[in-house]
Amino acid sequence: MCSVLLERSSSSLRCYADVFHGGITKSNPDLLPSLLFKINQNQVALEAAIMELTLWVEQRGSAEVAGNVRGALDTNQQKRRVLNITLAVLMVLE
Repeated sequence: MCSVLLERSSSSLRCYADVFHGGITKSNPDLLPSLLFKINQNQVALEAAIMELTLWVEQRGSAEVAGNVRGALDTNQQKRRVLNITLAVLMVLE
């Protein structure tokens, strides 16, 4: 089974799809915690970047927009907590 997408050919795309359509849970159960960890890292990085932009917007007088973004980030952070708990459970089960 192919585990990485190395090029954009149709066969590589099929290999990529195989990993995410059953490959993780059937033949590579240890990939799921790693995948969730990487998703979590991406979430944290995106949140930081968005917060930087929010501060920039707020400094230019758009407090309402900044408040809306903060509200969305708070919701995202709450959902990320669930991801962290799930990740911790999966790592303990290994």
